[in-house]
Amino acid sequence: DLKSLLTLQERFQASQFEIFLFIMNTLIYKTTMEREIVLGFANSLRTLKTINTVGCFANTLPFFTKYDPELTIEDFFRKIKDNLAQARKYGSVPFERIVDHLKVERSEAKTPIFQILLVMDSNLIQDKGFNHTKEEESEVLAKYDQTWYFRRTKENFEVVLEYCTDLYYESTIEYMLEKFVFLLNFIAENLQMELKDICLLTCQEKNE
Repeated sequence: DLKSLLTLQERFQASQFEIFLFIMNTLIYKTTMEREIVLGFANSLRTLKTINTVGCFANTLPFFTKYDPELTIEDFFRKIKDNLAQARKYGSVPFERIVDHLKVERSEAKTPIFQILLVMDSNLIQDKGFNHTKEEESEVLAKYDQTWYFRRTKENFEVVLEYCTDLYYESTIEYMLEKFVFLLNFIAENLQMELKDICLLTCQEKNE
């Protein structure tokens, strides 16, 4: 799994977060067939001046993607990188101002604009290898339908998925985590493929 991550980083000169964005967009499209995808991500506002200051220096931003199955993997990586750079230009704009500007209808049932948040945790944790786990929101109200944490270890990564149990079965979450890792490996082995040819089924699943 780590080898796949490093392969994609080197091939497309992409950050690890850009790779995770690519995988998440592909996973959502392949499981929902929704082409217009909006994810939220935590954008760090910490600078050299505030690096030693205690506090939260981050802003939540929406990440818009139009998934085009006719694109190649390389073209879509380029699109992800461009979209992320564009989104970060507005990194200091408060999320509430974005909601007001877009005139998004507010609802108590869901958060405005997006319901899935991605968080790149830059704090080093004990090295466990490339692992993926789930965390249930059973005692507190989940702010988002899903929150994906990508946590650094000294040499690897851990993917943790926090989710609302009122909306998802545990088996569904386990499936999404398994397919996230599967896509990471599959794409690293099929770099010249078009998006429409990416398949979520393993050889065993195809034969069942």
